[in-house]
Amino acid sequence: MSARDPSSLFKKFNSQSWLSEKILNSHLEHGGLPGIGFKRDPYIRQQLFRVHLDTLLGRDIYFLTQTRIRSEKLRSLYRELCLIQGLPLNESEIARKVGLTPPTVRKLVDVFSALFLLRRHGKTLYCEDGGLAFYATGGHLLSRQQALKAFVYRELLGKVL
Repeated sequence: MSARDPSSLFKKFNSQSWLSEKILNSHLEHGGLPGIGFKRDPYIRQQLFRVHLDTLLGRDIYFLTQTRIRSEKLRSLYRELCLIQGLPLNESEIARKVGLTPPTVRKLVDVFSALFLLRRHGKTLYCEDGGLAFYATGGHLLSRQQALKAFVYRELLGKVL
């Protein structure tokens, strides 16, 4: 097994009885952001995720790039990117869904990476925090394969690649 070919690691984790659907989804729902992920009350956790994302997309992004794109559209782009984490990124398809150009999507993916919202692995994107991604998508649960890939990459492989 190598860090460059994680398929055997995915298979190994997929076969583990302790990594049930419930545990995996709970991990993805809560995330690991300090001060947010360990809040027990889901309402408080959601409010903290909202404030965190509003701060990043409504203020901090403008420190990194000059753009006239409104925070609502940035949030929509982030949502679409969260929905495809663990899958190959098709910038043209995402641009069409959100109403941007592919070069703008490419630029914003880099900015989102600088804000620690996303991490790129080849042509695949992963959200840095599962809880924030869960919030941004309105509670959308990923397929087991996507969720497992995101979990393994974010928690294990992302640390060594």
